[in-house]
Amino acid sequence: MFCKNGCLLFIFLFGFLVNLVGQSFDRVCILNPIGIDIMQLNQQHKKTLGRTELSEELDNLFHSANKALKDSVFSVTFKNQVPPSGDMHDYMSFAPYWWPDSTKVDGLPYIRKDGECNPEQNNVSDKRQLNMMAKKVLCLSVAYVVFGHSVFAEKADQLLRVWFLDSATRMNPNLNYGQAVQGRNVGKASGIIETRSFIGMLDAVELLRKDSIFEQHTYPGIKQWFNEYLTWLDTADLAIKERNARNNHGTWYTAQYARYAYFVGKDSLAKDALVNIKERIADQIDRDGKQALELIRTKSLSYSLFNIEAYFNCFSIADKVGLSLWYYETVDGRSVKKAFDFLMPYIQTENKWPYQQIFAIPYKDYYCLLKTANLKYANSNYEKYLALDIFKQYDKHFSTIIY
Repeated sequence: MFCKNGCLLFIFLFGFLVNLVGQSFDRVCILNPIGIDIMQLNQQHKKTLGRTELSEELDNLFHSANKALKDSVFSVTFKNQVPPSGDMHDYMSFAPYWWPDSTKVDGLPYIRKDGECNPEQNNVSDKRQLNMMAKKVLCLSVAYVVFGHSVFAEKADQLLRVWFLDSATRMNPNLNYGQAVQGRNVGKASGIIETRSFIGMLDAVELLRKDSIFEQHTYPGIKQWFNEYLTWLDTADLAIKERNARNNHGTWYTAQYARYAYFVGKDSLAKDALVNIKERIADQIDRDGKQALELIRTKSLSYSLFNIEAYFNCFSIADKVGLSLWYYETVDGRSVKKAFDFLMPYIQTENKWPYQQIFAIPYKDYYCLLKTANLKYANSNYEKYLALDIFKQYDKHFSTIIY
């Protein structure tokens, strides 16, 4: 959100962007460079005035990054169960919404209870380890750019090397055993969605390239890992099934595939995947903006927003490969903007969401998407929603500023 002189502020900050951050943002897709730049300018201003106190968002970032310095590393090899392959380097997880069948002595095969998480999924740590690794790397890389402390880059480098490169701890570039269902399979196509944290993490990797040691010794290996994962996403039966999924899973597959292709320099592959998303819009979104396949879920509002998030990721990547999709609309009027606008009235509690939503309204999801929409869609009324009191708690957290 900008002040009344927002246009002038934007121009002023954008003018500083190249000088302050150099080439770091050239291949950044999801992060908002202006948000990071605002924090960097604030930090430089404090130093110029000789002041040591930090603004709330800078203090939040600095505290989080320093906490990450003290954290251990993360790896798929730390789990206490062996994947069906016998290789601890293979990622594995259990599908969250599947439970023992109470009518069977052994509970097998498991049955689905949509939206109800079985705590047994926590018995395997890979999903949690992956998400924590990606979150810490992102925090550390932004802190490195904003504060200029090499120790943040060094810790992020260590986390990435342990997860992707070191022979004793690296993850194999496949999702053969994601979201397994006991008594039914050893892995499902839907498990691929669990690597979506890599999308934002790769923006962090691009920021870290400012560090010459990382650029020379770690970056090439990560690029090779994603080349191999991209091949798996292109050829594995599970991956092809996920690509063809008609709901949010298919959208997130496209976002991941396009981001990884762009990261490894295969821009044409990314572009081809994103052009095809027009067909997905026609299939997923009704003319009035409803997302029918998300509305049948027990967390229908959450999943409607989740699918919009995937589309916004796709559109941000599309900007990098010369495609403009933010305003795309089918001949009969279906669009992602219309799907997002369909959800707007239900931010305010007086408008009751008319579909099933077994958990509380995900206001942080609303907030992050509203910020993106407000930047991307001209002449919209998203500012009035961002000004609501329910969103004030997110204004000063670095994680909502950098997107």
